[in-house]
Amino acid sequence: MVLFKRLPAFGRLLLGALLLLLILKLIYDLATLRSKVPAPLYPTQKQHLLQGGGHEVSRGAKRKVLDNTAKEHSQLKGNITTKIELESNINTNVKDQGNIGVIEDVAKMKETKIRVGGEKNISNDAVQHPEHTGKTSRQNNTQPLPTFIPDQPDTSPLGRPPDIPKRFLIEEADYCHQRPGLQIIAYVHSSIDRVSQRNLTRTTWANASAYDMGQNSVDIGVVFMVGRAKNSQQRQIIQEESQRYHDIVQGDYGDHYRLLTYKGLAGLYWISRHCAHVPWTLHSDDDTHIDIFLYHRALKELDDEAKQKFICSHMYGPVLRTGRWKVRYEEFPQDEYPLYCSGGVWFLQTKLVPKLLEASKSVPFLWVDDAYITGVLAQKATIKQFPFQKYYGKPEPKLEKLGKEVAWFVKSVPRWVWWNEIVEYHRKYSMHNPATLFPHGNHTL
Repeated sequence: MVLFKRLPAFGRLLLGALLLLLILKLIYDLATLRSKVPAPLYPTQKQHLLQGGGHEVSRGAKRKVLDNTAKEHSQLKGNITTKIELESNINTNVKDQGNIGVIEDVAKMKETKIRVGGEKNISNDAVQHPEHTGKTSRQNNTQPLPTFIPDQPDTSPLGRPPDIPKRFLIEEADYCHQRPGLQIIAYVHSSIDRVSQRNLTRTTWANASAYDMGQNSVDIGVVFMVGRAKNSQQRQIIQEESQRYHDIVQGDYGDHYRLLTYKGLAGLYWISRHCAHVPWTLHSDDDTHIDIFLYHRALKELDDEAKQKFICSHMYGPVLRTGRWKVRYEEFPQDEYPLYCSGGVWFLQTKLVPKLLEASKSVPFLWVDDAYITGVLAQKATIKQFPFQKYYGKPEPKLEKLGKEVAWFVKSVPRWVWWNEIVEYHRKYSMHNPATLFPHGNHTL
């Protein structure tokens, strides 16, 4: 104070001005700092970083922490899908072009309770295989692989078992229970646009229960397996058809030729869950014609050993590396498939279906569904094939083969015309002369 008084008037004025400027600068800095504090995204982490982990830090370092925190908050809020992909370390975005918008990482959705697309919650059955959560989860502290059902074939898993599609957009869970006395439950591979093929099937062999054939009568139920709709028109088609016939089972998987393995696994799972009490399971494509009366009679003639096998036209087939049925070496390294059922039609006792599903949990994915399910999985499940190929007809049926062949791929002859011939044959001959299909005891092979 004494020094201040000794200063000349001009000096005192200059010193006062400097002090005033310093005070104003301090007030401005405090106001700026308070106005720019971001929303607390990670409270515990922010507090720890601002405190320097127990050490004092500079104002610049604090500003950097705050800016980075605000930036991370903005990125997370703007793109939660990317955050999910980083945490699960796998891109599991599955576009549903049918009824459900976009599903992101089913396992992560269940854990974080994220809802996407307005669809109902994921079923408790939509879980990953046990081997995906086995030893590595505890020993290496790694997360189990999430359930993944691809929408396109180029996203199919390589070198890992396929996840069974356990979620259905249209399920018909009471189908078998509403039909007491069913002897056969058939699941037919179809796609949404193939309306005429499904109608032909409904009016021919799928309607066999309506015919009284005496001891050759058969009580059969048929459902059509389809995948996700690709647009609103397909969605309307399949919903209206389902409401009319109640025989559509729509799974939550991409409906693509190279994803037929998922369709097959979904069909087997649906049967094991809802039709386990039905003695026989039949698989067919929607363009196949079947003499179901003759086939059913053949099943009754089989001995107990044969009934533990696939009843089908079986074959050994080379693994093709080019063309429509191309399979890369990374997908299947062998040069030949195991013995498998060809031709799109086979029978299996329903009680054996769970063995195939269990085998799928440890056998890597293969898109060729016939070879995978009836060959590779059957080999793993120790289910053999019964040699039935001599009873499968050529693409075009012949009248003289009636009563001797059980299935055809009809192309030129309308299926309803051929079905009328089958019905007439069994009415005239089978009811009065039920000759055995195995005159030489081949049923014991």
